[in-house]
Amino acid sequence: PDFMPWRARAVGEGFKFAVAMPLVAHERVLGALTLFTRPGVLDESGVEALQGFADQVAISVYSAQTVEQLELQRVALESAANAVVVTDRAGIIRWVNPAFTELTGWAAQEVLGKTPRILKSGNHGDAFYRRMWAQVTAGEVWQGELYNRRKDGALYLEEQTITPVRAGTGEITHFVAIKLDITARKHQEEQIR
Repeated sequence: PDFMPWRARAVGEGFKFAVAMPLVAHERVLGALTLFTRPGVLDESGVEALQGFADQVAISVYSAQTVEQLELQRVALESAANAVVVTDRAGIIRWVNPAFTELTGWAAQEVLGKTPRILKSGNHGDAFYRRMWAQVTAGEVWQGELYNRRKDGALYLEEQTITPVRAGTGEITHFVAIKLDITARKHQEEQIR
């Protein structure tokens, strides 16, 4: 139905020939490029050139949609109230959001390229961290509570979820940790008890 006004207008202008080229990118149909013309204007080589043009338009449309989606995801992560840390497979910090800086006192530029060990409180033994690491490198989500240390040395209790991120091949490439300071909540629970 959306196409009918275009067709009626083309016919009204005397165009009696149309070529519609699908806009396909990454096996996804994004739309169609339709050219109205007069009979005999387009030969086979012209149609091939038009298909090449349609392919370029499809790539541009797909790229614009991808960039828009990535921007939305970036803004969402940066705006999240909980601290977010992204590490590579080796545990090297690749990205943190502003809530991480607010929670820990560490600026992004101070932690990028380091490991989350900079937050280590000393309250958990090596076996605790080995179990956590074994679980996430096996592709499982880890959830739990642990004490960490802010840049100024103050201890805090956080609830943390670490999720493995997989590439299209299934291989784990990164880990995303979501952190929530629960120190005040635990203190209130203890007072109630």
